[in-house]
Amino acid sequence: MDGGFVGRFLLRSSRLLSVRGSAMGQRHEHTFGAVRERDLRVTWFGEASLSGSDRGHTWVIGAALQRESYDAEDLPQLDFTHTVPALFVQDE
Repeated sequence: MDGGFVGRFLLRSSRLLSVRGSAMGQRHEHTFGAVRERDLRVTWFGEASLSGSDRGHTWVIGAALQRESYDAEDLPQLDFTHTVPALFVQDE
């Protein structure tokens, strides 16, 4: 599983809404003698921003979210999930 998207939408003559995202998943199955190990890794990312120009200023404001997870089906003590949110602003 993997994929992505990008979208740009002109809201007014001086406003641009941008949206992008991506996702990737990878499944493994290993056998070491009689021991079987299965796992799934998933990562996804999404971002939205609004940019524009007003009275000599060019600006951007937005938010992003990234999530990574690992699911060890046969060793659940190794499982983890990390989610990282972000906000950003720029004014020139």
